[in-house]
Amino acid sequence: MAPSLIYFVAIAEFDIKKGPTLQQTYPKSVSLGNYTEDDIGQISMPEQAHLHKTDISHMILHIGKETLYGVAFFGTKEGKEFSRGARQNAFVVVSRKPYFDAFEPFMADALQKLLDGHLQKNDLKQIHDVLNDIEHKNTLNLWDKTYQLTMTRDFKEDEFGGANLTKLIKLFKTDTLLLWYSMLRQDRILFSGQKAVTVGSCCLAAPLLVAPLKGFTDIIFPHVPLAHMEKYINQPKYIMGCTNPMFETKTQFLDVLVTCEPSFCIIHQHGIRISGKDKQFIKNVINGINANKGEKWVRDQFRKYTEQFLESFLADKLVDSQKRFISDGFGLTKMFQGYLSQRDSNQKQETDSNLSPIALFEKLKHASEDNTPDREIPLILKSLSESLEDISHIEQIIEMNGIPVLEPFLSSDKANEKKYAVMTLASMAITIKGQIAILSEDLLPCILNLVVSSKYPNVRSAACGCLQKIATLFIGAKALIDIGAVKPLLDIVCSSDESDLILKTNAANTLLFICRLFPEHLVEQPQHSLLISQLSNVSDINYTSIIIQLLDVTSTANFVEHIQVSSTIRDLVAQLPATIEIGEGQQQQRVPNFPLRTSATTALQAELLRSPAVALQLVRLNALPQLWSNQQLKQGKDNQLSWLTWIVISSVADTNAGADQILEKGIISRTLSEGLDATSLNYLFQILRFFEIVCQQKKLGLEFIACGGVQKLVVFCCKHYGKDYRLLCTPALSALRYLVRFQPHHYQKIREDIAPLRGLLSYPLPGNDDFRGKELHALLCTVLYMTRILNDQLPENQLFTQFYQTIGRRRKVLSGTLRGSSYSVLES
Repeated sequence: MAPSLIYFVAIAEFDIKKGPTLQQTYPKSVSLGNYTEDDIGQISMPEQAHLHKTDISHMILHIGKETLYGVAFFGTKEGKEFSRGARQNAFVVVSRKPYFDAFEPFMADALQKLLDGHLQKNDLKQIHDVLNDIEHKNTLNLWDKTYQLTMTRDFKEDEFGGANLTKLIKLFKTDTLLLWYSMLRQDRILFSGQKAVTVGSCCLAAPLLVAPLKGFTDIIFPHVPLAHMEKYINQPKYIMGCTNPMFETKTQFLDVLVTCEPSFCIIHQHGIRISGKDKQFIKNVINGINANKGEKWVRDQFRKYTEQFLESFLADKLVDSQKRFISDGFGLTKMFQGYLSQRDSNQKQETDSNLSPIALFEKLKHASEDNTPDREIPLILKSLSESLEDISHIEQIIEMNGIPVLEPFLSSDKANEKKYAVMTLASMAITIKGQIAILSEDLLPCILNLVVSSKYPNVRSAACGCLQKIATLFIGAKALIDIGAVKPLLDIVCSSDESDLILKTNAANTLLFICRLFPEHLVEQPQHSLLISQLSNVSDINYTSIIIQLLDVTSTANFVEHIQVSSTIRDLVAQLPATIEIGEGQQQQRVPNFPLRTSATTALQAELLRSPAVALQLVRLNALPQLWSNQQLKQGKDNQLSWLTWIVISSVADTNAGADQILEKGIISRTLSEGLDATSLNYLFQILRFFEIVCQQKKLGLEFIACGGVQKLVVFCCKHYGKDYRLLCTPALSALRYLVRFQPHHYQKIREDIAPLRGLLSYPLPGNDDFRGKELHALLCTVLYMTRILNDQLPENQLFTQFYQTIGRRRKVLSGTLRGSSYSVLES
C-alpha cells in the first residue's frame, strides 16, 4: 500500500513559558526523526511576527529516508483576554509532495477558525483524512464549504508548488544574475527580511534559475529560526531563509546576503559582477515579463541561458568576465556531472525545437525565390509570430537580416500578412538588439501609420506594443517625438472608445516613457481634462495607474483630487498614527503603537513596489505629515520605523505632486538641519537616498541648493570618505552628480562648492578585489569630471564610463539598503 499523501497536520502555538511549540498533532504518534515538536513549532512561527498579523512559512524536512514538505499559516489575534495581549497560532500541514501552494484556499479559513477558538481536536483528524483523498479530485469538502485546489500530478526534482521565477526577477531586477552565478557556484545564500512567505518563496524559486542543474532540495531551508542558526550556518553550502536580522551579522558564515522586504538587494561577499552579455540577457527577460510573457517562457529563457553557459564551460569558451567567477573544480561537481549524464537526450529534444523558428524564417526569406504560393505566406508569418519567443532565436534572426525581410509585409495589401508581420516585429522588439534594429531600418513611420490607420484592432495593438518597447530607449523616444507620434498616441488615450483596452494601455505607456525622458514635451492643457476623465471612465487598475503617472509627469493643473484611493492604502495610512494604552489609573497614557505603525509602513512599501502610482494615492490622502512625524520617532538601536518611513517619503518625493508637498512642508531644509547628524546607519543611509531623489527633481533640486545642501553633502563626504562607513558617500555623491546634470543654470556655484572633493583623490586607490571601493572612486571621479574640476587622472575602468553615460537616468527608489559596509546600486 502506497504511503498516504499527508504525513501529519498540527496546531502550533506560542507558549509564554516554552516559546513556540506544537500544541496538537494528528496522527499523535508520528515520527519526527531528529526534530522535536519545539523545532517544528519554531519553524512554523516566524520571528519578528509582531510586525504582521498573518504570515506563511515553508519547511523542507528530512525525516529518516523521506523528504517531507510543510506549510504553516501563522496568525495573531489581539485581545485583552489573552496573556501578553495577543494569541499567536499556526496551522501546519506536512505532506510527502511539495504542495506549498495547493492547500492555501482552505488553510486561511482553518487558521481563522483556530484563532477564533472554533477549531476542535476532532477537526485535525477530519482535515488529515480529507486531504489524503484530494489528489485525484481537486476539490475539498470541509465545514460545509467546497474548496477548489490545483494539484500538480508530477513534480520534477527541485521544483516546488508555488515557486515562481517571474516574481523573483520582479523583486531583484538586473541583480537576479548575481543569484544565478551564486547558484552555479553553490554559494552559501541567505535570504533575510520580511515576511517569512517572501524569503521562503525566494528560496523555493532559486533552483529554477539554473535548471537543468539539479541537487538543491537537500540544501534548501526556507525558514530557519534563530534557535536553529548554529545547526545550519556551518554547512558548506545552503539556500536559507530567515526573518531575524541577527543572521545578517554572521557574515563569516555566508557568501551571499539577499535582503527582502522592505528593501530588495543582493550583496555578494566575493565581488561577483555581471557581464555586459549577462545584462543584455536579463534586460531582455525583463522586457518579456513586461510584455506579459508567462512563467513558462521565463523558465525556458533561463534554462537555455544556463545550458549555453554549461556548453561554453565544457568547450572552454567562457568569456573572461564569466570564467573568473567559476572555479576549475566546477566540472567535477555532482550537479554538473548529473547534467552531463542527461546531456545527449536533452540536446536532441532542444535541437528539434530550436530549428522551428529559424527554419520558418528561412522559408519566409526565400519565399519569392522558391515560388511559395501566396496563400502560404500568411501561414508562415503566423507560425513565426507564435513560435518566436526564445531570445536566442530572436537575436539570431536579427543577425540574419530579419528586419529588412519583414519590412515589405508591413505595406502588403493583404491584411493577414500585415497583421502577422507587425506581430512578429512586436516579438522581436522585446530585445534591445531588436529595438535598435527597428530604429536602424527607419520603420517607425510605417509602424506608427499602422497604429493610427489600420482597420484591424490586433494590428493596431501589436504595432503600438512595438512603439512602447522602442520608447524605453532614449534614442527611441527622441525618434518618436521627431516623427510626431505624441499627438496620435494622445488621441488614442483620450478617446472615449474603450473597445481596445490593450491599445489604449500600450499608447499610454509609450507616452509615459517619452514624457519621462523628455519632460519638456508636456501634454497640452485642454487634453488634461480628457486624461482625467479616463480615471472614472475606465475601471482597469493597470490602465488607470499609468494615466495617474502620466498626469503627474505632464500636468500643471490639480489632478490629485481625482485619484481614487484603494481601501488597502486607506487602511494602511489610517494605521500610521496608531497608539496603544499603557499603565493604569492616573498613570494611564497613550503612546505610539510601534509594531502596528512599522507593519503598516512595511506594507506600504510592498504596495509601492507593485505600483509606483501608490505614491500619488499617499499624496491624495495627505499622508506626508504623519510620515514625517513617524520618522522623528526613535525606538530601539536600529530606529526601524524611522528609516523605513524614509523609504516611503522618498517614493512620494519621486512624483511631481509629491514634490509640491515636500516643498510646502519644508522637508528639505528640516532634514538638512537635523538628519546628517544621525547615529543610526540605516536611518542616515535612507536620508541620503532621499537627497538622491530630491536632486533628480528640478524644483526640489533648486530648494536643496538654496538650503545649502551641496556644502553639507561635501562636508559629509570629506568626513566619511576613506573611513569605515565610506559607502555612505555613494548616495551622497550620486545626489551631487544629479544636481550637476539637472541644474545647469547653477553649474558655476555647484562647481565652487564641490571643489574640496578633489582632496579625496589623495586616498589610496582601492584594490582589484574591492569592487564597492572602485565603484565609489569612479563615482567621485565622475562628479569631478562633470564639473571640470578633474580633467586628468580619469579611472581606466568601465565603472567610470557606466556612471558618466547614465547620468540622465532615474534611480530606482526602493532598491538598495545598507548592511554592514555594503551598498547595492541598481539602475532602473
